[in-house]
Amino acid sequence: MVTETYSGWNREEIWSSLFGMGKLFRHLAVSAALQFGFVYRADEDHKVSAFLHQIHELPPDAASLPQIRS
Repeated sequence: MVTETYSGWNREEIWSSLFGMGKLFRHLAVSAALQFGFVYRADEDHKVSAFLHQIHELPPDAASLPQIRS
């Protein structure tokens, strides 16, 4: 999973790296939450991930950010 966070210089490699970082963070955060008795807010994780995917799908000439969808 760590190597998925490595990026080249092109746009898609950078996005892939960002999504890989999210995947790695999620994996470690869930594990840590279980080990230390915390609640992992999967709903918040889903919202952030969905918003990043919306931004990724924006056309290059987009003039504004999308509204946050629940």
